[in-house]
Amino acid sequence: MAERSVGRPGGESRELIMEMVQTLLAVIEEKDPHLRQHCERVANTCAHFCEKHSVLPPKDIDAVYFAALLHDLGLIFGPPELSPTAEGLNAEGQAALKAHPALAEKLLSHLSIVSKSLPTIRHHHEAWDGSGYPGRIENIFTEKIYLGPGKKETEIPLSARVVAIADVYDALISQRAYKKQWRPDHALRYIRYQAGKRFDPELVGLFVKMEDLLGAIQKKYSY
Repeated sequence: MAERSVGRPGGESRELIMEMVQTLLAVIEEKDPHLRQHCERVANTCAHFCEKHSVLPPKDIDAVYFAALLHDLGLIFGPPELSPTAEGLNAEGQAALKAHPALAEKLLSHLSIVSKSLPTIRHHHEAWDGSGYPGRIENIFTEKIYLGPGKKETEIPLSARVVAIADVYDALISQRAYKKQWRPDHALRYIRYQAGKRFDPELVGLFVKMEDLLGAIQKKYSY
């Protein structure tokens, strides 16, 4: 399996983006080394998935790749136990968890070089049936957090629908102190079950055909 290239067309501008992203990944790693590995696996899964099945035009894949690398940036400001798969969070922890996509978008909003990645980052926890988050969030740094109606179906950016599947799959098969590691086939069974509920059913049909590639990515980016 070829690693996602950092030397694709785009020249110095792409190299600059990658330098910035690597700096932010180092910050994420300080929060949780496993979180950085998770982001790297999700990013490479998304890129290879989009290339293999021509889900997005080649010119748009980099934006998804960078978005996936930074999709959990907002988690670094929460309590140590904060994670998309954490259990037993109190009300404050749940609010912080639901705010993390919008917080990541806000943190990156003044960086024009990643502007194409922002909708993916903001909406990667939206659900096909409309039950996801963040929807609309106001005053995310106060105790008063308003969650408005989320997007659903094709209202959700295609790139965010891709990241949503890769994100959950990797979280399920990863061992953490607060959860057991799922077998890959069990995780794919869950992805199938959530088709038309949490995930885009058409994308799920393509994703479950990538079992061998998913295993190679998991092995390469677990260190």
